Amino acid sequence: WTLAGDVATTCVAAYNTTFGQQQHGQQHAMLDDDAFPSTSPRFVFGVVVARGALLFVFKILPPIIITLLSSIVVFFLDISQLNTRVGVASSALVAISLLHSSFSSKLPANLDRLTLLDWVFFCSYLISGAIVAHTIVLNRRRQALDRRLDQLHAAVDDARSRK
Repeated sequence: WTLAGDVATTCVAAYNTTFGQQQHGQQHAMLDDDAFPSTSPRFVFGVVVARGALLFVFKILPPIIITLLSSIVVFFLDISQLNTRVGVASSALVAISLLHSSFSSKLPANLDRLTLLDWVFFCSYLISGAIVAHTIVLNRRRQALDRRLDQLHAAVDDARSRK
């Protein structure tokens, strides 16, 4: 983290309040919101901090890239090794989500916008999810092809037995 600057401002805050005001005859009557405006001076001071780019390049990106590259190994495995393929792809998805949790815990809690880190992890989730989905679709296609081949084989055997 590096200090990127500071912010110092002054302002006057106005509050509409009836606290501490005597009401007519000690009765609690409803008063207008602006019946007794109260003002108070305010001084706001803040410090702007920024992460260095080298931290992102050398500490955050390598684990993500290694995890995604290891999940791409799925494409080089035989289609019959479904358990291995789904296990590798799912493990990569879990690893990326744990990395995201670990790195996000080091950020300030009250960020109201997405950071570059969030976008990188979002893209990583999409890639890992696509690999898992591709593996599942490929397995279903293989099962459908196996059923067709079994039907064709049964038809050929039936035709041979009739001769």
